[in-house]
Amino acid sequence: METLVNFEELSVKYRKTRKMKKTIFGILAVAAGVLLLGFNLNLINPEIKHIIFSWQMLLIAIGLVNIFDRDSIVIGAILLTTGSFFLVPEFLNVPFHLNQVFWPVILILAGLMAITKHRFHKYHVKSSKYWKHKYMHENFS
Repeated sequence: METLVNFEELSVKYRKTRKMKKTIFGILAVAAGVLLLGFNLNLINPEIKHIIFSWQMLLIAIGLVNIFDRDSIVIGAILLTTGSFFLVPEFLNVPFHLNQVFWPVILILAGLMAITKHRFHKYHVKSSKYWKHKYMHENFS
């Protein structure tokens, strides 16, 4: 009977998360429509249209939607970071092309993650066991 209660709690959390993602998507769609209308009516400076409606902003928008889901928060953060990384040259005067820096930085980060993976894996396994132990005693004792 208790597992049914836990399933219902998880189902409610899933519905709330999904509702939040839909709400964020709706807000972004309304904002995009308002901006597009502003550009078409010459209310907003047309020089920034290529920034607002770019693939970088699309990555940022998808990242924002995904960051509100616990299962895809990492993907959302990656998309936000990538979109922001490639959008920086539009706002700052960078003396080099970020495209030349992107892949070396990705390789360096991948290497650092491979080196430190063992440490994080130990911590994750320990915390996972602790959570399972605590969860089992709280709900099924």
